[in-house]
Amino acid sequence: MEYAPILFITRKWDGRGGMQQLSRDVWSGMHEAYGECARLCALRSLFAVFVLRAVVFGMITVWRGGHVHLGDVSLAPLGWFLKNVGRGKVTLTACGLDVIWSRWWYQWMLRRTLPFLDRVVCISRATAEEVRMRGVTEGKIVVISPGVWPGVCGTGLHSLARQIRTVSVGATCSPVPLLLTIGRLIPRKGVAWFVHDVVPLLLHNFPHLQYWIVGEGIEELLIKKFIQENGLEHCVHLLGELDDADLEECFAGADLFIMPNVAVIGDMEGFGIVCIEASACGVPVVAARLDGLPDAVIDGETGRLFEPGDPEDCVRVIREVIGRQWDRPKLVRATLEYYGWPSLFQRYRDEVFRF
Repeated sequence: MEYAPILFITRKWDGRGGMQQLSRDVWSGMHEAYGECARLCALRSLFAVFVLRAVVFGMITVWRGGHVHLGDVSLAPLGWFLKNVGRGKVTLTACGLDVIWSRWWYQWMLRRTLPFLDRVVCISRATAEEVRMRGVTEGKIVVISPGVWPGVCGTGLHSLARQIRTVSVGATCSPVPLLLTIGRLIPRKGVAWFVHDVVPLLLHNFPHLQYWIVGEGIEELLIKKFIQENGLEHCVHLLGELDDADLEECFAGADLFIMPNVAVIGDMEGFGIVCIEASACGVPVVAARLDGLPDAVIDGETGRLFEPGDPEDCVRVIREVIGRQWDRPKLVRATLEYYGWPSLFQRYRDEVFRF
């Protein structure tokens, strides 16, 4: 089947961030669906060169009756230009942080360009609300979450049968739950709060608990301080950055994935793609009911949510999740059914690229 040309323009391509992964996933779906009719313009060298290529390729695409999709909200002025000068179809993905960046001139620019685009794809309901506040009408907003590809965890799923481990303590056996967090160690991720306020409470119920923290960031020294002050060296371990193979091993060994975000003014979690990566590996998720995270957890099916900043509620939910016998294959199936890229990209085709 012949399609009109479709161009994907993105600033976020190289690297391991959520926006970069989303760009690569959207492009994979576009290329698979539209073949040679799809073209990519990604920032891989000098920014000035990228801008020039984006304008030229964008104008060529719309003049040929094609469709341009932009990878984040900061490209809205380019979209406005292509709509008003080229008279083309232009859509855009909004991720969250790219919407709320607080510079006055940036917000002024968004309010004067974003509402003119044909569709704005928001990765969560929280992101959609921020987009509405900047003048985009309800009929132009589509909420489509990021996704995962089937088989994301490879052979790591075979070791999930070893999830619940026990150690002998005198004449009894105590559960040894392994909790896992993966992400940048920045304030909104809430890892410092979790180590300081939640882990000491959890140790009353699970004295042999282990908590693995994967990632680096500006709060690493603060987390180390809290570990030392609370005598948690035996159970809280900072693993730094890991490669994909080691991350798979972490998922395969974890009993529970923790996303303990806290509210930070001027910052937000647009979605929380690592939550669905965890549940796609058969690991139940406990996450704060904050920003875009409720859209990344099917409450009761792939994990549970707790009230942000409430240590007692967090402990209660973790105890509930650890005490439940999870059907891991069913958890994986639920994740792929709801967040699998094949079905999500069909929504892109029906609701974004065909209107």
